[in-house]
Amino acid sequence: MKRKIARFIYDFKRELLSNSISILGLSIGLTTVILTSCWAMFEYSYDRFNDDFEKIYCVNARILYKGKKMQDNTLGSAYYLEAPKMMPEIESAAMVCQRNATLISYGTKKVMQNGIVAVSSNFFSFFTYPFLYGDPTSCLEKINHVVIDRETAIKIFGALNVIGKNMTYRGHLLQVSGVIENMPRNSHLQVHMLFNRETLYKFNPKWIDSWVYNDMFATYYKLGDHVDKNKLAKKIEAEVYDHCEGAKTFKIEVYLSSLEAQHLYNDENSIVAKQIHTLGFLSIIILIIACVNFSNVFISISILDGKRVALYKLFGASRWHIMYQYFKKVLVYVVIATIIALFMSYHLTSLFNEVFHADVELDFGNPSLWGLLLGAILFTTFISVLYPALWLSNYSIIDILSGRFRKVGKNVVQYLFMILQFVISIAFMIYVMGIERQLEFIESRNVGLKKENVIYFHAANNPTRCYEYFSQEAKRDDHLKEVCFASTLPSFFMSGNMAAPITDKENQFLVEQKKVSKNYMEFFGIEMTGQRFGSTVRDKSVIVNESMVHKLNLKEPLNKPFYLGDNKYIIQGVVKGIHYNYTDMVQYPVLYLPVDESQIKRYFTIMVRVDNESKENLQLVNTIWHKLEPNLDIYPSYLSESFGRLYQSQKDQRRMFSTAMVLAFLLSILGMFAMANLSVVMRQREFAIRRVNGATSRQIFLLQWFSFMKPIIISYVIALPIAYLFIERFLEDFALKVTIGIGVYLITALIVLFTTFVTVFYQGVKASRTNPIEVLRYE
Repeated sequence: MKRKIARFIYDFKRELLSNSISILGLSIGLTTVILTSCWAMFEYSYDRFNDDFEKIYCVNARILYKGKKMQDNTLGSAYYLEAPKMMPEIESAAMVCQRNATLISYGTKKVMQNGIVAVSSNFFSFFTYPFLYGDPTSCLEKINHVVIDRETAIKIFGALNVIGKNMTYRGHLLQVSGVIENMPRNSHLQVHMLFNRETLYKFNPKWIDSWVYNDMFATYYKLGDHVDKNKLAKKIEAEVYDHCEGAKTFKIEVYLSSLEAQHLYNDENSIVAKQIHTLGFLSIIILIIACVNFSNVFISISILDGKRVALYKLFGASRWHIMYQYFKKVLVYVVIATIIALFMSYHLTSLFNEVFHADVELDFGNPSLWGLLLGAILFTTFISVLYPALWLSNYSIIDILSGRFRKVGKNVVQYLFMILQFVISIAFMIYVMGIERQLEFIESRNVGLKKENVIYFHAANNPTRCYEYFSQEAKRDDHLKEVCFASTLPSFFMSGNMAAPITDKENQFLVEQKKVSKNYMEFFGIEMTGQRFGSTVRDKSVIVNESMVHKLNLKEPLNKPFYLGDNKYIIQGVVKGIHYNYTDMVQYPVLYLPVDESQIKRYFTIMVRVDNESKENLQLVNTIWHKLEPNLDIYPSYLSESFGRLYQSQKDQRRMFSTAMVLAFLLSILGMFAMANLSVVMRQREFAIRRVNGATSRQIFLLQWFSFMKPIIISYVIALPIAYLFIERFLEDFALKVTIGIGVYLITALIVLFTTFVTVFYQGVKASRTNPIEVLRYE
């Protein structure tokens, strides 16, 4: 064993640079696979702690208007809870209703609490969450009973065993009947307070007594064995059409999502699923590039060590025995690379989480992690050693001793390997530049309103006083310019209503309804015709957008009436095109209802225009708020960031491919450097003979450089159409597209050529300085 270890160390040190580069490349590839796989394992572990996890489904509805998807919502009401009585396929049902962050009072203490939900009384029998205090089966049987988690108990009461203590929620007294552990990180429900859904009767009884589609409500069914969820969804859909009036205006497609799908594939988290799949694909590509690099270098090193193979064959070693020797050697390299990869993964976890908004935590006690490592080691070893072992063991003793297999350029596969990795790297580079150009183009476009330098936040307590106070501060502080409010952000749609022409009330369509301050149009500099909102609110007068005018079929819309629900409204103004999202350029019908300052609701958004987008101005808004509410926090953000999130999927794609591009190009360059280093060693006899025959150092240098430029040029030519097709596919998601000019392709070519020149330069100089006397002394 000691002799084998000594031999391995000797072989490693003999080509230390090339071996080190190979192991570093493998480590980088394995690190990407480890981090991405750990993230995927965590995301796919969501909600598996629940009993009967595989039988629980959430009821969802896809809302379509005239064949076009509007949105996906969950469905929930008291009627859905009665479904087990009507449909034997359903064993039991539970309901969850999300509530906004609200001020909670306990004595003189006030706390802004989020993660509040109203649930059905059987919630803790349906889902599995560990209790610290209280009875899971009866804790929510009574109205005004509330269950809180460990974090909330400490925050409000300063203790854990707080059974029987009271708190005030929106003026209503709630009594603590249970304390649970904090929700697991891998639970799609992240809540801190749960109270009986019957309490909602005090706020709005119609929310519970109708077949309403509303993403605040969610119904969960536990299905029996061997139930066809698609057939069951059709039965539920039929009930919806029988009871829900909205279903007569637009189409509702009901479908059941498993807990896994509810987390990974709903509208909000589908980006996470896409990221995991894309990153998984890219990490495999990076690992394969690393394996290709290793194979190339290993082939060259083994060629230099060919006489050992000849000796094996001379003493009767079979081809399989030689392949086995290669496998053992590569396995050691891969194990070393894996150890380094684990070290790199541990120290890069926080950076990975920050860049990809992931939630990765290396748990060395997790058997799945060790199974992953074993699989990665075997896969990497197999890919890395397969061709070198098959190729090198195939040569006869005469071929090896005569040097026939040492001739560089004769191994076509090595040449193709190098082309392959640079095709991927160059295609990634062009694609990333194309994405960058398109996103810059989109973000620089005028959306129809002034979104820059606007800070927004939610004033959950006394919003009217908050608006008035900030309006006064805007007159005194030069950093604050003006203030307005609205029910939703300009880029956000959530408050729909049904509108219809005055001449045809049955011809209804869905319209986004935004309640706004009287200065809203002036605040955002929105172009419009007709009258803006004045100092006083005119009853039943609204401003609409051009799309709504088109839906109402009005050629002269000003001062014309229309139906909004059962009420008549008058159009006093029409805003010109506002495009919130350039991926489709579709303008949805929108109307703006003026609201007086005294009617601001808790869920309204306060918006403050400032002189610039700086951290100091965010802090200034926080400071002014704390003068009003010292014990409550807000989280101000810039509106431009909200608009930027409209293209979050495309930005994530750019981030992932940029990372893959950097790693792929880095690995390709490292591989080229190692190959250039070995090439000088393998071709030194050739260079010496050329020097003897009169070749200059410059000619030797160019010979070495051009031998690596050929595969780079071929790679570039192959990568161009591939990158072009990928860019065109990416641009299909946008109605407005940037023209990807020849500049992107030229810049890429210059980067690749320059990097190749720098990489090969040192080895080229080394080759040009070959001393023929030293090389040919023993020939």
